[in-house]
Amino acid sequence: MHKTASTFLQRSYFKSLDCDFLTLKPFRENFSKQLSTQTQLLSSELMSGKPWNKKWLQGKANSHSWLTSYKVSIDTLRKLFPKAHILLFIRKHGNLLVSMYKQYIHEGGVLPLEQFYGDHKVIQKSDLFLEERIHYVKERFENVHILSFEIFRDEGIKYLDNFFNHLNIKRVKKVTMIKYNEGVSGNKLKALRLSNKLYRFIPHKVDVVLRKTGVTPRNILQNHLKFWSVSENNTIKNFKQKINLQYASDWHATLKYIFK
Repeated sequence: MHKTASTFLQRSYFKSLDCDFLTLKPFRENFSKQLSTQTQLLSSELMSGKPWNKKWLQGKANSHSWLTSYKVSIDTLRKLFPKAHILLFIRKHGNLLVSMYKQYIHEGGVLPLEQFYGDHKVIQKSDLFLEERIHYVKERFENVHILSFEIFRDEGIKYLDNFFNHLNIKRVKKVTMIKYNEGVSGNKLKALRLSNKLYRFIPHKVDVVLRKTGVTPRNILQNHLKFWSVSENNTIKNFKQKINLQYASDWHATLKYIFK
């Protein structure tokens, strides 16, 4: 799933395992040639579907559905790798939703939070039911493993080591906990959203140069203004708590699937 430490897993942890690690981003034409007889571990957030499309980034309502995209991705995986072990990281609903909203803004999104989640919006209520997602993948694969971002956050690498030992896959290199793609919060997030609205009108040739040189609103706010320290505002905190309560029964239903 998106926003479940996937960048850390791909850049640090998975590469330390005694298996061949391949990322599906970007997908290469000679992908089949990369596969060997060794144990393969493939990873990409897009395996769990695409949460939004370009129109939603521009603030234009359309019929794109994250849940539908998820189901299409799972069906495609079933056709390509019918005997695969599936690892699905999940996260509490409110925490996941807020983190995804920040990622939406990081990618150039322009909508405020109240227009991001709800009926006929970027992320719809049906998109967040985790048990439905788990059932869908378990109906198509025999070996499905559910891991919790919350447990990983508390236990760190030990949690991952215990899981992969369970699969008889050992870690052969030292791994250091590193935060990747750390999001912006508070007024920084608001400033980035407003900057995105203006940035859209920059000519394409200028945009290409700015991206190559790293002079983009996201890069400036995320990496060059770290001294501007802001905490999560009460609106975001209250929203997160509200969503967690709204989906409390769904979260409770997923606990029986989680590796502990």
